[in-house]
Order: sequence, then C-alpha cells, then structure tokens
Amino acid sequence: MQYYRYADQLQRNGQAMEVTVIDTDRVSHGKRTSWYTYEATFWFKNQGRVIPIEKADYERLKTPNSRLAVRYNPALNDFIPADYDPGFSELAVPLFLGLLLVLLLRSGESRPQQARPQEPGAEAAAQRPIG
Repeated sequence: MQYYRYADQLQRNGQAMEVTVIDTDRVSHGKRTSWYTYEATFWFKNQGRVIPIEKADYERLKTPNSRLAVRYNPALNDFIPADYDPGFSELAVPLFLGLLLVLLLRSGESRPQQARPQEPGAEAAAQRPIG
C-alpha cells in the first residue's frame, strides 16, 4: 500500500514535464513466468534516472530519442510517467502471502491440543514403585 500512496503523491504533487528516453528495459520476474515489468531510462541534471513504465509505453519508446510525459516531485526528487497506473499486479504477491500467513496462523489456533494415547500398561508401569 505504501507504494500506491507514494505513486499517488507523485501524481498529485508532481510538476508536468517531458523527458527524452535513452533506453528501455523489460524485467522478467521468474524463469518460468511471463510476468514482466518495464522501465525507461533518461537523463536529468546529468544523472541517469530509471522509472517504471507500462507495456504500451515500452513498445512506443523503443525508437531513439522518444519523448515521455512525466511528473516530477522536487520534494521527493522522483519521477513517475504522467499516465502511469501502478495496477494491482504489484499487490498480488504481498496480498497472497499475507492471506496465506493469516490462514496458517488461524488454523494453528483453532486446532485443539489432543492428548497422546498412552500405550497399554504404561500407566500401570508409571505407578509401580521403582526398585
């Protein structure tokens, strides 16, 4: 949720500007999955900056010297694409793991502790005097 609040703050308080994209990248999130995130790199004040982009922007920005509308928040010194929607795919894994943790904790609480059955003769042997 913190990520969404941060993205929202950038969108609401950011100054509109355009940057020239020098590189794009597609980042895979696993060897056996087709889940990718996309990034764009540009220069700002002699410093390379990388921001997340959507797949449609990734395809469009492959051409050299492509322009991207962004929002820049000087207080955070960070950028976000003007039309970027973080979407819920970023929340899927943390929500799933959180739900799994809650279910595991609840199932551990709800199980009554069962007394172990004793072997026949174990009670009589425990009551016999030693020696």
